[in-house]
Parts: sequence; C-alpha cells; structure tokens
Amino acid sequence: LKVVDDYQTHHRLREATGRKRAEDLNERVLWWSVGQTAVVVVIGIGQVLLLRSFFSDKRQSGGY
Repeated sequence: LKVVDDYQTHHRLREATGRKRAEDLNERVLWWSVGQTAVVVVIGIGQVLLLRSFFSDKRQSGGY
C-alpha cells in the first residue's frame, strides 16, 4: 500500500508540475499575441497615414 501511495504522490507531483508549465506557457503566448497585435495595428495605422500623405493635395503658395 505504501508503494501505491508513493506512486500516486509522484504522479500528482508530475501532473502539478506539468500544469504549472502549461499555464506559464499559456500566459507567455497570450502576452506575445497581445504584443504582435499591437505591432500590426501600429504598422497598419502608419501605412494608412503614409498612403494618405501620398494622395493629399499640397498646394504651394506662388507655385505653378
């Protein structure tokens, strides 16, 4: 009975360790995804502003 108890304790410990590792990895993936989303949004806004500047009508005073 002692062997079975030790076996169960060992597997519970491994299960808890694996769960903690999975939760930590999940949190890291979440924050990486949030960062990537922010980068994509900033680049998208930058591209829109850049394209708008290409097509804006800039008139110079005294120009042709």
